[in-house]
Amino acid sequence: MQKVNIVSVPADLKKGLEFVSRAGIFSADSSSKFKIKFTPGSGLIVKPFPGGAEIIYSRLCQAFRGLGIILGKLSSRKKITALSETQRFELINVMLDVSRNAAPRLSVLKDLLIRMSLMGINSLMLYTEANYEIKGEKLFGYNIGRYSSKELSELDYFAACLGIEMIPCIQTLAHLRRLLQWDQYRNIKDTETVLMVGETSTYDFIEKMIAAAHAPFTSKRIHIGMDEAWDLGLGNYLKKNGYASPHSLMADHLPRVMEIIRRHNLKPMMWADMYFRAGSKTGDYYDLNAVIPDDVIKSIPDDISLVYWDYYHCDPDFYRTFIEKHRALSPHIMVAPGVHSWNRFFPAYQGALDTMIPALRSAKEKNIREIIMTVWGDDGNEYPLPAIFPLLQYYAEEAYNNKADKTALAENLLGSCSMNYHDWFLAGNIDEVNGLRSPGRHETCPNTSKILLWEDPLYGIMQPHFLGINIKGHYQELCRELKKTKKGHYTEALFLITLLAEFLSRKADFPAFLRQAYKNKNRSLLRKILKKDIPWLKSKAKKLWQSHRSLWHDINQPFGWETIEARYGTLFFRLCTLEKKLSDYLAGKSLLIEELENDALPVFPLAKNEMPICQYKKCAGAVFDSY
Repeated sequence: MQKVNIVSVPADLKKGLEFVSRAGIFSADSSSKFKIKFTPGSGLIVKPFPGGAEIIYSRLCQAFRGLGIILGKLSSRKKITALSETQRFELINVMLDVSRNAAPRLSVLKDLLIRMSLMGINSLMLYTEANYEIKGEKLFGYNIGRYSSKELSELDYFAACLGIEMIPCIQTLAHLRRLLQWDQYRNIKDTETVLMVGETSTYDFIEKMIAAAHAPFTSKRIHIGMDEAWDLGLGNYLKKNGYASPHSLMADHLPRVMEIIRRHNLKPMMWADMYFRAGSKTGDYYDLNAVIPDDVIKSIPDDISLVYWDYYHCDPDFYRTFIEKHRALSPHIMVAPGVHSWNRFFPAYQGALDTMIPALRSAKEKNIREIIMTVWGDDGNEYPLPAIFPLLQYYAEEAYNNKADKTALAENLLGSCSMNYHDWFLAGNIDEVNGLRSPGRHETCPNTSKILLWEDPLYGIMQPHFLGINIKGHYQELCRELKKTKKGHYTEALFLITLLAEFLSRKADFPAFLRQAYKNKNRSLLRKILKKDIPWLKSKAKKLWQSHRSLWHDINQPFGWETIEARYGTLFFRLCTLEKKLSDYLAGKSLLIEELENDALPVFPLAKNEMPICQYKKCAGAVFDSY
């Protein structure tokens, strides 16, 4: 912890600095020889003077970023030099998914806010599908990590003291499976995930959602979702009313939601994809040949911002083109890249950077004023939250500069999060296996570690796609390197990834190795597998589960852990079943192991070095729908 003597603090900074100091980021010590002075002014300027530095700022987020920069220099033992930065975007937002299994504890969200403030990020949205409090609706958020209005109000005040605007982020059409699973809400249910458009009871409930969602926050802005309503109108709506096109239903639904929004004097934003899908023959958001019908364009309200989300393209020209296509629909456009945290045990750092950088630089070039960094948690939210911090720091560097400088990035990450840039980017190689890439437009690596961890040890359904690739060697080398990393802040998250790499150093090709030994009738090798390999895998799987369980409960509320724990349980007991089958086979109690009699077949039509990003159900069983 750095000791500094803060000699001049404007009133609007005092409470926020108290929060940062109380969190152990720095110690305010009047006896310290290093002095920091805060001065309101224009832009963000760091001016060194003998024995200290002055931070000149025009916004609170700039003052805290200046502090983060100075703390980074002090931690790196580097000389503080004069610095001037320009905030390139009015809104620098992070949207954190707290609905897909993992809902972080209040203390963890406060820690996140402090780290964001020291980066200069000035807005946070918690993506809450159905886990905020609505008075009288006891099943809304039941057992999924619901945040009370009091907790959200407390967060809002905490964030405001750090120069961060909290904005409610909800869904008002789709992605509502966790709500619509309850029979109590069948009268507003179209499909498993989509609300029943056109029903008065639906809009009565949406008004309750909107009123409850924005009440804890001082901001008048709200994100109303509206994305990926794949089966809109194809469930109970179809049975009751007959077929209606998705864009006609959207044209009916959105104005009624906007009436509610206007009654509450809110400023809305929504995901833009459904408009583009309406104009594409294939329903593709990123179809450059899409022609959006005039009636659809005319139905877009003038007082809503459209969010162009894109996590998949590496070509700046594509972003420039698509920004203009969005501007043809509305003058109020926001750009949203993503940290590639979804479907993974650890974010795909390189994939995130390969898509984030052209998105943000194109946004600067096109004079976009508001950006959102999305942090999704699809398929279990298995990744540890601190793993996103290096990418958020990179995001902030791009938001305050023409382009991020890697030396400054490493120093500033040390100042904001006490994290070693090299160590965390090393852990980001957990999925970067020998040039493997996802097919199609996914310009990133597959979620290799997740696939290989949960893959059934007997069936090994994904193994044919790894033939000729030294996956085992990758994890052996990565494990060796991770064990050399320095202890620091959030070490538990790095330890989890080290354990995962160690486990995969023997599990990665184990199903193929087992099958080959069985096919060759190599009984001595099968005995070694029984006596050494399987007990080792069981022991390491247990250790990985215990580490993950401990980390999860430190970071998140307990709700949702049962989903991950069931996966560990399946893995462990499948190893136990394999152990029994192999023991019986070698003892002559059974003549064969039926699961190993079939040849292993490729299950995807893929080119060499291609592997899709797979969710749990696609790798954990004998067939894709077995779980």
